[in-house]
Parts: sequence; C-alpha cells; structure tokens
Amino acid sequence: MSILRDDAQVALHDLYIALRESIDLYQFAGEYLHGAAAKTCASIAADRTELAARVAEAIRATGDLPAEPDRDRETAEKLREQLDALFADDREEGIIEHRRRAERELLALLDGETLSELGGGYADLLAQCRTSVTVALEQLG
Repeated sequence: MSILRDDAQVALHDLYIALRESIDLYQFAGEYLHGAAAKTCASIAADRTELAARVAEAIRATGDLPAEPDRDRETAEKLREQLDALFADDREEGIIEHRRRAERELLALLDGETLSELGGGYADLLAQCRTSVTVALEQLG
C-alpha cells in the first residue's frame, strides 16, 4: 500500500465512501420508517452493500485498502435528515425526499469528473452503480 494514491484509486475511494455512507443512511432511515418504506430502505441498503464490496475488491486489486466513511459527517447528515423530517408536513415523505436528494447527488458523483478517471476498466462497476441509483430513485417514487 502506497501513501500516495493515483487518480483511479482516489476515484474508487470516493465511490466506496459514497456507497458506504449511502448504506448507513438507508439503514438509519429504515429505522424511522414503517411498512413498505422501511422494506425499500432495507432493500436499497442490501444492494449498496454488495456494490460497496465490489468496489472494495477493486480498491484492493490496485494494492490499496478501502477507507472508512467520516462518522462525524454521517452523524451530521442523520441529524439534518431527522430535522427535515421533523419539520416536514409528512415525516415519512420528508425522509424519503432526503433519500431522493442523496440519490441524485450519488448520480452526479457517478457522472462527474472525479469518477471519469476510472476509465474503461471499471465501466461495468460504474454501470452497476448507476443502475442501483436509477432503481432506488424509482423505488423511492
């Protein structure tokens, strides 16, 4: 493992962290939702867990180790989500809308400049991530 990362390693780490944060926040949202919404969050979290494992494998294949998400940032995000839901007319809809925004941000990361550094060797992995986001947005309504 090198202290300096190349552009592909940085891009893979950014993707891995985004997926891990997504997993944690869907699990958190699922704890506050009920019925179909909770099941949807659990399903998306399970899908993201599989994707994060694939990205972690790709990171290890480069000779690096996956990083862990910033827990302070996640805590702040959870607090913001709770506050948004608290002040929303419909608490469940507030949480779902927060997840929709996060999905659009993840899609922007996938289509952004940072991940363009990955090139063709990771095209299948990126396509799987995009599909996951598209399906999540459809499930969230």
